[in-house]
Amino acid sequence: MIPYNRNTAILLILFNRPDTIRKVFERIREVKPKKLYLAADGPRNEKEREECDAARAIVSCIDWDCDAIRLYQERNLGCDIHCYQAISWFFEQEPEGIILEDDCVPSLSFFGFCSTLLERYRNDERIGHIAGSNYQFGKKRGDGSYYFSNLTHVGGWAGWRRVWKNVRCDKNYPLFGRLNYLSSLPSHAPFQTHWNKYFGMANHNPDFCWDFRYAYTNLVNNRLSVIPNYNLISNIGCSDKATHYIKDYPFADIKNEEIDTILHPSFICPDVEADLYSQTKEYNSSRESLIKQDDVFYLKERLNTVTVNNHIKPKIPRIIHQIYEDMSGPTPLLQGISQSWKELNPDWEYRFWNKKDIDAFLGMYYPDLIPIYQAFPYDVQRWDAVRYLILYKIGGLYVDMDYECTENISPLLCETECAMGMEPRGNAVLRRMPYIVGNAFMATVPGHPYFKELIDAVFHDNKDRGALYPERSILDTTGPYMTTRVYDNSKYKEQVSLIPAELVAPLTRDEVLKVMDDEISEGLANKIENSFAIHYFLGSWYEQTKK
Repeated sequence: MIPYNRNTAILLILFNRPDTIRKVFERIREVKPKKLYLAADGPRNEKEREECDAARAIVSCIDWDCDAIRLYQERNLGCDIHCYQAISWFFEQEPEGIILEDDCVPSLSFFGFCSTLLERYRNDERIGHIAGSNYQFGKKRGDGSYYFSNLTHVGGWAGWRRVWKNVRCDKNYPLFGRLNYLSSLPSHAPFQTHWNKYFGMANHNPDFCWDFRYAYTNLVNNRLSVIPNYNLISNIGCSDKATHYIKDYPFADIKNEEIDTILHPSFICPDVEADLYSQTKEYNSSRESLIKQDDVFYLKERLNTVTVNNHIKPKIPRIIHQIYEDMSGPTPLLQGISQSWKELNPDWEYRFWNKKDIDAFLGMYYPDLIPIYQAFPYDVQRWDAVRYLILYKIGGLYVDMDYECTENISPLLCETECAMGMEPRGNAVLRRMPYIVGNAFMATVPGHPYFKELIDAVFHDNKDRGALYPERSILDTTGPYMTTRVYDNSKYKEQVSLIPAELVAPLTRDEVLKVMDDEISEGLANKIENSFAIHYFLGSWYEQTKK
């Protein structure tokens, strides 16, 4: 086994998973670092506090000579923000070190591998990252114990302050995109659509995609990563409880290995073949699979045919609800979009709700909830909250004002008592979630128990959801994060039909912008043609978070 220099500091990032953190911490205990940094995110709600406390209790059992430095959050920051802040905090105090997450179990050789190479490449600007994971499935690259790569694998890794200090949103990123740099980089060119998407996210919002921002920093500075020829990290966290859960993730649970010595490679050059191999493994997996457009077309045609031939009528009341609280009324653009629901669904009643209507409704049916309703700090939270109350009491279909109907909606809602429209997969990717159960397209019979769960979550289960980040707080308390969380934990989820985004929200925000600029490719045209409705994600509520 490669000897570990105990003076090399370790950062352990944890949250709410005592089952996995126990295994990671046991490995750290075996090597006994002299400095251990512990960064723990806070609970998302009171129910989760017990799990967070259990995870923290495990890492409190330090029974060797060690300086333990802690950064424990009382409120939940979310995975991306928490990781980025924790690593920044670590490198503010240490010039170099090892970083582990709570579901990445290292081999004992990992620690010696990292400490040895941190020292070897300490002042070598050609090298920006040391990985612990190997995704070559037994294929050895080069003539050493490790090879060099243009990719930056994180989870279990080591790095330097000299690199991390430059990890930030790049104001020059638009130029990077215009130069089409990735198309000329052999290791990235076949997957440039994927990389451009994530690099764009990472450089436009500091709260998202810290790992891609880190990879981008190394790439544009022409730095290479060290990748071991043996897998030294086992990712045991790919369960449905994981923050970034991906079904059938190809790199989950790869057994970690031990090595006795390090043989340094003869040449410092990126192994393009290895990079292409690992990316092919990852991006051809179910992570990138989407419903094919011909399958969506088939599904749509089947729904229409079955409904017409069998004269099936929805169990859900034929009432379309839309809300616009401002008494001056919707903008001409929104009025035009809204008109599509009346024109294509003439056999449905249309109800428009303004502030006067909402106040009367609450006073008649939910007077006890008015104080909580009025206490929400943002208007959009009230707009969210009242839609659940309206549907629970009256039933019908609720759609946002920036939603256009493209087909009669009846076939979509036949034979169901409760239906929730999914958000586009691209939105889920942006939010680093496996999927998002939206709240902009919802239909139900009156009194459905799932909507009772939504109401309870909005009005009675938000005491521990802080407003450190307004946009996230809104999504988490009354918006799609909340509807997704309630669905995941619902006792009645088998009674809820999830409508694929391809049918009711086929376009991401970026694709909507292309449509508005008349940049409609054949692929976008097919998506629109195969849908029943289109959500334009105009997002006027975002301005509220800046006030």
